[in-house]
Amino acid sequence: THHKTYNAVSNMPVEELVEDTEDPEFVTTSFEKSQIMSTYLLAFVVSDFETRTHGLQLIHARPNAIEETAFALEAGEKTLLELSLYTDISYYNYMPKLAQIAIPDWGSGAMENWGLVTYGEPALLFNPEVNTYRTKKGIATVIAHE
Repeated sequence: THHKTYNAVSNMPVEELVEDTEDPEFVTTSFEKSQIMSTYLLAFVVSDFETRTHGLQLIHARPNAIEETAFALEAGEKTLLELSLYTDISYYNYMPKLAQIAIPDWGSGAMENWGLVTYGEPALLFNPEVNTYRTKKGIATVIAHE
């Protein structure tokens, strides 16, 4: 249950969003049942982030940083496609979506949670007017690793 101005995201797609009957300012978000997984791979975030989507890929970031997610969304999509071709195994046979999220004040690390990969903003956001090719390459490397 969270305030209706926030979004809840998790490893799996949203199954249902229900308004609280006692307080219409709050909603309860339920998610589809996940595959059996180790508990350390579970992830959920409640935030006021915005979302960009392309096919079954999503990316979440602060509203004033969402424009810096274009490269990461493209890199995630291309990486997953190439891995699927190389292994002859589609990620989407096992998980219905892949979301990436840029978390402020989390440094440059990342965590490969199934369906919702978490990154510190420096590991995911790219601004071509400010960042270098080296930064872009580093972001692509972290995305491929996760």
